[in-house]
Amino acid sequence: MPNQTLAVALASLLSTAANAATPRDLGDRGVLVPLGTFALTYTKTDDSTTASGRTLTTVVFAPGLLYFVIDDLAVGGNLVLASSSVGDGTPARTTVGLGPEVAYHVRFTEMWSLLPSVSLDLTRDAVPNGPTTTADITNLAVSLYVPVLLRVSHFYMGFGPTFSRDLYAHATVQGTGLDVAPNTRIGISTTLGGWL
Repeated sequence: MPNQTLAVALASLLSTAANAATPRDLGDRGVLVPLGTFALTYTKTDDSTTASGRTLTTVVFAPGLLYFVIDDLAVGGNLVLASSSVGDGTPARTTVGLGPEVAYHVRFTEMWSLLPSVSLDLTRDAVPNGPTTTADITNLAVSLYVPVLLRVSHFYMGFGPTFSRDLYAHATVQGTGLDVAPNTRIGISTTLGGWL
């Protein structure tokens, strides 16, 4: 009896080790995909009211995570932290946000695939409004991103269209609430990442 128990335990251990050694591909159930954005932009605008023009420096850090709950279907979310400052000494604009995300992986070949995702993004901006006041802007937007991915080993590069539409935008300035006109954003974005 002890030999049978040892044999069963050894077979189970070897089976687990073999399954762990099997490489997993993007989109396989249980795959974890850390992702995100880090951006630094510097903008200079010609301004006839000043000799040197105006500058805007923006830093964005937006980490995220996707988890494939079943083959090719992932759920996750992201966090956004951003700061924009004008070069004239005005206090910086600060943005904090988060949002759930759903993605579906469509395999074309062993190396090429599509990873469309939809997210619901809630952000709050603190925008300087004069030397002593701040406007607080709350925004809820739905975003769609459809990158075509080139997958190599456990890494990918992607490129595709983005679309975002504000569902709700509201500003508060010195205790007074104001509705803000919703924005629609269309663009092209790149992505680079990997999976575990």
